[in-house]
Amino acid sequence: MSDYPQGSVSDELILLIQNSRAAPAGVADALSRLRNRHYVVAESHTLADGLIEIRDHKFAAIIVELALPDATGLPAFLRLQSKAATVPIIVMVERAQEELGIEATRRGALDYLLKEEISAAILDKVLRLALERTHTVLALRASEARYRTMFESTAAGVYQATCDDRLISANPAILTLLGYESEEEVLRLDFGLEVYASAEDHIEWRRELDAAGEIRSRETVLRNKKGERVVVLHSARLVRDSRGVPLYYEGTIADITASHRQARQWSHEASHDSLTGLLNRRELERRLQSALEDAAIDRSTLAVVMIDLDDFKKINDRFGHVAGDELLRHVSATLKASLRTGDVVGRFGGDEFLVLLEHCSEEDAIRITATMIERLQNLECLWVGQALQARASVGIAVATQRDQFWTTLVERADVACYDAKTHGGNQWRMYHDDATANIKVGRERRLALYLEDALATNAFILQAERIVPLRDPRAPSHYEVLLRAPVADQPADYLDLAQIAAFNASLAHRVDRWCLRNAFRWIARHQRDNPGVSRWFLNLTQASFSDPELAQFIAAAAREAQAPVEHIGLEIEEQALASGFVQINDLVSKLAPLGFQFTLDGFGRGISSFAYLKSLDVTYVKIDHAAIARGQGDDVGDSLLRSLHQINKVLGRSTIIQSVSSVDLLKRLATANVDYAQGPAVAAPVLLEETRLRA
Repeated sequence: MSDYPQGSVSDELILLIQNSRAAPAGVADALSRLRNRHYVVAESHTLADGLIEIRDHKFAAIIVELALPDATGLPAFLRLQSKAATVPIIVMVERAQEELGIEATRRGALDYLLKEEISAAILDKVLRLALERTHTVLALRASEARYRTMFESTAAGVYQATCDDRLISANPAILTLLGYESEEEVLRLDFGLEVYASAEDHIEWRRELDAAGEIRSRETVLRNKKGERVVVLHSARLVRDSRGVPLYYEGTIADITASHRQARQWSHEASHDSLTGLLNRRELERRLQSALEDAAIDRSTLAVVMIDLDDFKKINDRFGHVAGDELLRHVSATLKASLRTGDVVGRFGGDEFLVLLEHCSEEDAIRITATMIERLQNLECLWVGQALQARASVGIAVATQRDQFWTTLVERADVACYDAKTHGGNQWRMYHDDATANIKVGRERRLALYLEDALATNAFILQAERIVPLRDPRAPSHYEVLLRAPVADQPADYLDLAQIAAFNASLAHRVDRWCLRNAFRWIARHQRDNPGVSRWFLNLTQASFSDPELAQFIAAAAREAQAPVEHIGLEIEEQALASGFVQINDLVSKLAPLGFQFTLDGFGRGISSFAYLKSLDVTYVKIDHAAIARGQGDDVGDSLLRSLHQINKVLGRSTIIQSVSSVDLLKRLATANVDYAQGPAVAAPVLLEETRLRA
């Protein structure tokens, strides 16, 4: 036997029907954690079991998941609705099936919940509304059964009126609700002109009552003696004589002003961002879709503006999240003040905002956007004496007559916004239908999002490629540490940080640091297991050299990991020297005394190679055989390599030939007394998960 109440509706008795194998996490737990109200939950895991519970017990509300073992989707809701009578039903759906939840509310569900967003506060609000609706419906049903008793004593308003809208009778609750002291005052009122807040609404209500003969629980706005609006649930029926001629109508009125006000508050909270007061993402999406449909009808033009704050993370990291929140509030107010009447702005994400400009040409969108950027630049936001700067990358997309879905327009604005950010930020870009450029920006955007996620989840993979000694086979080997990640369109490729830096230097800089920090930790743990490995070479990209704290970071990271710096080498790409020689030379001078050694990578590709080689204190020089010998033939290529190696030897540098693809080439390099070789003919890269590598 169930140990919860039977026979009558209990405010605390809730029926929860959910799939036990994929149960929405925390529903029952969230209900149990409500402090101000205790709910008794009856739980079923199939629709059939739930229908049995409804037959045997009276519930105040029902929460049902629309993915049950024996019923799914809208049919599951409709079957439950047919048996639940007036019990309010709240459906649960996944975010991807939100349209299903919306359709269920259209068919009579009280509300829908997204399983990913369920919390105690949301459940409490929805259940309170459900209980209020339940109470109102039960009260109205009781009024029909005990009309005379209710007329004399009920708290709900009860009245009778003639067919020309003159009140015949009104109980004391009507007087209280409308603010009158005597029944005589009320009986002198014209119900349509003086009680209804809108005469037009009353005319429509009377037309429906005359046609249907009865109206139940219609939400209506009345006006009290002071002229204040009173929201009520209004039920009425038309009384006819035996010939069907209308005699009068009678009805009941239940005051729901307080709950309506609370519901409006909840509605506002559901559609607005709590921090900034702007529309939230869900409401923005709804309004954008509606605006697109309206634009298709009246053939007007609309634009979407995506605003992404630049370097917002730095503000959070330096001043704290409270300061970041304060800046977001200031930015929100500035954006609102920059728009036209009727324009819509909302918070689309953490530091992203979206503006919807209806009836707006491309020229007007550019003008409004320029105004927003200018006002953000002039924004004054002080935090403990420090001025917080608001700079933003902005993307604009103008809808075409072919656009049907809001997602398309937002994606375009996002692509343009990302283009603005990769060009330094604090500027705007207009989306243009240039397939080549958009594919490139889109690919870069997807790669950046992937790398951001990989940084957050440590999804990168470190591998090591062996560098074998040739001139002295008894000498120890070296290894180059490579960074690899499963990228969607090139799952096996190594990450080209130089290429990433070309469109997002900040991101390449952070990936560089991740690689250094994690490689140091691995080397510190496993150097003893690999005594035959002399040195581990780590790559530094051009993006990192612009950081004045790079040397300090490398030294601190190695010290924190307790990595043996005498076994660590840092590789510098020759191409980076053209624009960063001063910074690189300073880096070498600071780290070399600590025990780090340096390698010049890609030597011989440019006319400045020899000048760099003489000026920079490096121990090793890497020459890419594939790049030097391309199109030259074996004889010419070997001659070039021997010449470059001889120069290195004279300058006291060791030569490493990379991209060695054949055993024959390996033998020729050994004959030429080249110091080291690296490439497919030497060994394939191995995961650094292995603790012992080949010496």
